[in-house]
Amino acid sequence: MKNKLDKEISPYLKMHANNPVAWYPWGDEALDKAAEENKPILLSVGYTACHWCHVMAHESFEDPATALLMNNYFINIKVDREERPDLDKVYQLSAQLLTRQVGGWPLTVFLMPKTHIPFFAGTYFPKIRMANYPSFKEVIEYVHSIFNNNQEQIVQQNFSFNEIIKELESQSALQATSLNIEPFHEGLRLLMASHDSQNGGFGKAPKFPMTTALSLLLTGYVSGNADSAKILFNSIIKMIQGGIYDHVGDGFFRYSVDEKWDIPHFEKMLYDNALLLTLLSEIYAATNCTNDYPGNKQTILHAMRGTAEWMIHEMESPEGGYYATLAADSEGKEGEFYVWTQQQIKVILTDDEYEVISHYFNLNQLPNFEQSFHFKIALTPHAIAAQLKTDVATILNTIQSATEKLYAARQKKIKPERDEKIILAWNGLAIKAMALTGFYLQEKQYIAAAKKCLDFIRKNLWLENKLYSVYKEGEVRQLANLDDCVFLMEGILFLLQAEWSSETFAFLQIILVYCLDQFEDKSAGGFYFTGNNHEPLIYRLKQYTDESIPSSNALLTKILLQMGYLLGDNKLLLSAEHSLKNAFPHLQKTPDYYCSFLDALVFYFNPPQIIIIRADEKSMSSWKNVVINNYHPNRLCFIIPENQALPQLLDIKKMIAGGVAYFCKGPECLAPILTPQDLANEFQSNKFRVTG
Repeated sequence: MKNKLDKEISPYLKMHANNPVAWYPWGDEALDKAAEENKPILLSVGYTACHWCHVMAHESFEDPATALLMNNYFINIKVDREERPDLDKVYQLSAQLLTRQVGGWPLTVFLMPKTHIPFFAGTYFPKIRMANYPSFKEVIEYVHSIFNNNQEQIVQQNFSFNEIIKELESQSALQATSLNIEPFHEGLRLLMASHDSQNGGFGKAPKFPMTTALSLLLTGYVSGNADSAKILFNSIIKMIQGGIYDHVGDGFFRYSVDEKWDIPHFEKMLYDNALLLTLLSEIYAATNCTNDYPGNKQTILHAMRGTAEWMIHEMESPEGGYYATLAADSEGKEGEFYVWTQQQIKVILTDDEYEVISHYFNLNQLPNFEQSFHFKIALTPHAIAAQLKTDVATILNTIQSATEKLYAARQKKIKPERDEKIILAWNGLAIKAMALTGFYLQEKQYIAAAKKCLDFIRKNLWLENKLYSVYKEGEVRQLANLDDCVFLMEGILFLLQAEWSSETFAFLQIILVYCLDQFEDKSAGGFYFTGNNHEPLIYRLKQYTDESIPSSNALLTKILLQMGYLLGDNKLLLSAEHSLKNAFPHLQKTPDYYCSFLDALVFYFNPPQIIIIRADEKSMSSWKNVVINNYHPNRLCFIIPENQALPQLLDIKKMIAGGVAYFCKGPECLAPILTPQDLANEFQSNKFRVTG
C-alpha cells in the first residue's frame, strides 16, 4: 500500500507524505477504492498550525504498528481543512451530531464506504489511554469490530443521521414572512451580559477575539450606545496589552488559553490578523471623528501599524498574495520561538533597558510559561515614568530600542513553520484590511499592498471564467466556495473606496454575477457554501452562524444591499431581502450567534449612504479628508479622479470644476454637493443611527 500525498500542494498533506499510513487525498481514487473493497473510510482533518494535529501525527501516524492496523482496516484519507473547508464544515457538523460534543482538530471520522455517512467520530486520540480518552489503537479495533459485527446498529444510526440532515435541510428552507430590528437589540444585550468586565472579551477560557461580536458592538457604539462603547474598548485594549498580541514581532495569536489574555495558543492565522486589522482601522476611524477615548487612540494606532507590517513582512509572498498560517511549534515545543528566560533577556539588553522592560512586561515575577516569560504589558509607559522618575518620551524610546534588540535576537531562532498556500477567502480579508488601513492612515504602501494582492488573484485564481480557492507554487486547487467569492468582493469594495479603478469595478460586477449564479438558493433565499459546480457531499450546507470568520452568507447580504442601491438594481435588493428572511428564524432564537447577520439586518432597515465624489487633483485631498473624518459603518464612498471614465450605469455622475459629491441615502438622492465643507455638514446631519 502506497502513500499518495507526495503530489499534493498542501504543506499539511505533504507533512504526512512519508507516514507509513497509506494516505489518500480526498478524491475519486480513494472513494472508489473504499466502495469496491467495502472498507470504511478513516477521514482525518487537520491543518499545519494545529499543535494537537502534530501530536497525533507523531504518536500514531508515524508509528508502524498503528499504521499497519489503519492500512488493513480502512481506506485512509487526509484532508487539510484550509484547503477543503467544505469537507471540514460538513464532517465537523456530523461529528457534533454523533458525539453531542463540540468538535475540533484533529478531526477523526469514520465513514461508510459507499454513502460516506459517518458512523463514529472524535478529535484527538492519544497513543496510550488517558483518563476518559481511549487510545487510538483501541478506537481502531472498536470501529473495525462494529463495522464487521454490528451492521444492523450502524444502519439504524445512519437512518437517524439522515433524518437529522433532512431536518437541517428543511430548516434552511424556512422563510420569515416579515422582518424587524429586535434581534439586533437582543443580540447586543446578550453580548453585554456575557462580557468579562474585568478582563475584556466574552465568557471564560479559552478566549477568542470574536471580531464579529466586537464589530457589532462598534455598530452599537457609532449609533450612540454608550455601553457598547465601554465593552468594545475594554475588550480591544485588554487584547492589545495582553499576551495574545506579539509585543516583539507584532500580529495577533489565534486565541488565549486563559481568561486574562496572558498565554496564547501560539499559532498565527492570516484571517485573524486581517479581521483584527479591519476592526482596529474602523475603531480608529470612529474615534478619530468623535475624539472619544483619546487615551486609547495611540494603543490602537500602534497595533494597527504593527499588524499591517507583520502581514507584509511575514506573510506576503513575492507575487503579492498572503500565506495562510504560522505554526505554534518550533524546535518541537509550542511557543518556543516567542518565549524568553530572564537570563536571555539580560544578555541582550543594557541594564537601563532591562529595568524598563522588567516593569513593562512584569519580569520580576515568576515565569508565566513553562519556566520562561511570554510578554504581556503590565504597566503603561506613563506609570513606569512615574515610578522611575523620568519622562514618558524616554520610556517610550527605551521600550522601542529594547524590543528591536529582542526582535533581532529572536530572528536568529528557528522559526515556526509557515504554511505557504494562498487561500482566496483569507486574501480577500487581507485586501479589505490593507485598503482600510491605508485609507484611514493615508499611507499609500498599504493600499499598494492591497492592489498587489488583487492583481495576484486576478492572474492566478480567476482562470477561464472560474474562480479557484487555493494556490501554491503555480498550481491551483478547488473551485471557490462562498467564503472565497464573498470575501474577495468585500475586499474589492473597500479597495475601490481607497483608490478607484473602473477596471476593478467591472471585475467586481463579474464576480458578483458568478457568485449569485453558483451559490444562491433561488427558492428559499440565502446562499449555499458550495457552488453548483462543486462535487456533491452528504449535505449542502448553508452557513448562517459566524465562526472564527464572519458568515459569508451575511456579508453577501450586506454587499447585495450596497450594490443594489449603488446600481439601482432591485433584483439585488430582493436577493438580500430573501436572504434575511431565510436567516431570520435563526436570528430570533439565538441572535448573539449571528452577529454578522444582525449587522446585515441593521443595514436593511437603514439603507447605505452611497456617495460618488468627482474631483481634480488639486481638490482631491480636501474631499478625501472630509470622508476620513466622518466615519459611517454603512457607506460606500468612491472618490473618482476627473480623468477616470465611469461605467455606463454611473456615468451620469459628471465632473464639475472644483469637485462635486453625489450623495444618496438608499434610493433618495440629494442635490449635488459642491464643496467639501457642505459635504461635512451633510455628514453631520446624517449620522448613523439604528432604526427600524
